[in-house]
Amino acid sequence: MKKFINKLAFVAKIVFIQNHIYTLIYILGILLSGLAPVIQLYILNYILRLMEIALTQGLNDKLVLNGVLILVSEGLIFTFIYVIDMFKDLLNQLMIVRVNYNLQEQIINKLKDVEISAFEDPEFYDNYYNASEQSQQAVTQIVNTVTYGASILISTLGYLQIIANFHLAAMFIVLISFLPNIIFHYKFQSKKYQLIVREAKNQRKLNYYYDILAKKEYVKESKIYPLHNFFETKRKITFKKYYEHYRKINSKEFNVNLLLNMLGRTGRSLCIIWMFIDIVHGNYDIAGFATFFNATSSLDNSLKSMVAFTSMAKSSWMMLDFFMDFLQYEPRLIGGEINVQKRQSHKIVFEHVWFRYQNEESYALKDISLEFNTGELTVILGMNGSGKSTLLKLLLRLYDPQKGSIFLDDNNIKNYKLDELYSIYSVIFQDFNRYSATLYENLTFSIKRDLNLNHQYILDLLNFLDTLSEGVDTELTQVFEEGSELSGGQWQRVALSRMLLKDADIMILDEPTSALDTFSENYISNLLRNQKNKMIVCVTHKLFCIEEADNIVFLEDGELISQGKHSILINSCEQYRQLYNLQFGNKE
Repeated sequence: MKKFINKLAFVAKIVFIQNHIYTLIYILGILLSGLAPVIQLYILNYILRLMEIALTQGLNDKLVLNGVLILVSEGLIFTFIYVIDMFKDLLNQLMIVRVNYNLQEQIINKLKDVEISAFEDPEFYDNYYNASEQSQQAVTQIVNTVTYGASILISTLGYLQIIANFHLAAMFIVLISFLPNIIFHYKFQSKKYQLIVREAKNQRKLNYYYDILAKKEYVKESKIYPLHNFFETKRKITFKKYYEHYRKINSKEFNVNLLLNMLGRTGRSLCIIWMFIDIVHGNYDIAGFATFFNATSSLDNSLKSMVAFTSMAKSSWMMLDFFMDFLQYEPRLIGGEINVQKRQSHKIVFEHVWFRYQNEESYALKDISLEFNTGELTVILGMNGSGKSTLLKLLLRLYDPQKGSIFLDDNNIKNYKLDELYSIYSVIFQDFNRYSATLYENLTFSIKRDLNLNHQYILDLLNFLDTLSEGVDTELTQVFEEGSELSGGQWQRVALSRMLLKDADIMILDEPTSALDTFSENYISNLLRNQKNKMIVCVTHKLFCIEEADNIVFLEDGELISQGKHSILINSCEQYRQLYNLQFGNKE
């Protein structure tokens, strides 16, 4: 019950964050939309009775006046209802747009607190996927269900009242004949909900295969390798499994629905026959029969709509669980209460750190003890899978180790506020992002002051600036507009400039020159050497700055094999010497 109330409060809050006057008009529109067809039946009944009187007793001025007045009134009433209904539909459309935006905003705000490791948990990722893909649709359906379902409910009650005025028993017959249909659809939605939960993985696979086959970033390799046939085959196999489950449950729904609808139609037909017999026996007039017939026909359609909206409401209500569960997720990586002292020397110490990724048996890092200091350039080397990037993630506190501790300035790194901690880092990741924004915006995401391009190192890094039509105001990528598409090396220069402009105390570089030429590598090496007041940690396969490094850390299979300056490792570490000689030849 508590969960139901929470969901009800959530929907009410997210839906009706509108102007109060608009909300009142919206509710009035729902009320009038439901009453309109019932009022029409009463007016029809009145007009038919006037016509019967005219045919049996003759036409007179009073009958004509009454007929004209009721028709004029009908026109005015329904013009007013039509205007209110149009306004209600407009508000409904605007509300849905705003609801979707508000839901996305809540997802975005929640993700700010969710640690990266959560996305490696299949249960969390399925929940996140469903919250993103299904829950927004669910709330939209709830809005539509409230809007149109409430109108149909009001109409249904009106039709039942009309039928009860003629035959109370007929009203119960119609209701009882439709009741199994309503119950079946309401309960059947639980099976559909279970299907959505069960098939979330296959749905994600289908979306992933579609992205590979349809998105531009995969086009080059698709041309060279047989990716299309390979992933299209996987897509077909996955779709076949997904479709088979979907077909079975919907076929079952169709078969039962057909039988229950026939039962409902039989109940209405019996009531019509009953009314016809009463007319033959003189118990009711033609006007009464026409009103009763139209009321039962309209009730039949209303009950069908009620069944559909009841099913939709149940389904949407259950899908809303995805969103509520996602919002209630408690992050495991929690910040402390200590502020970081900025613009000063820092020391980071790893003490016997062990780390493994979720659902992995083996450790990615094993018993690592290291020290990083301001004013030093530390280079981390190792083969693929040796743990280099993992070490950086722990250094940035994107993950916490399972064993051991990491200290920043003699305090456990867990004791610092996360936003404070992240503010002292400036990072270029190996898989840095390319943002669809202007060059100026790409450079200034991380700083709160106006961009100053007069720094010589920025001008050197952005040596392609003169080739851009609008300079720093040039739109990059062609996702939204006709912007300029940079080369891989130019994008890496943008990412390096962004890192440098943040001017943080600690600089983290993960393969910072992977797309740069040798000349550019030498420039970056000199640039890093001049950052005397920074702590710099660089992961690389290319030994472009190795001889300037204050400390070289060599990892192998997650273990620290050796560390020290180049002059020490070249003699003491066989793995390092082999790597160095492969790139530079035997210079020693």
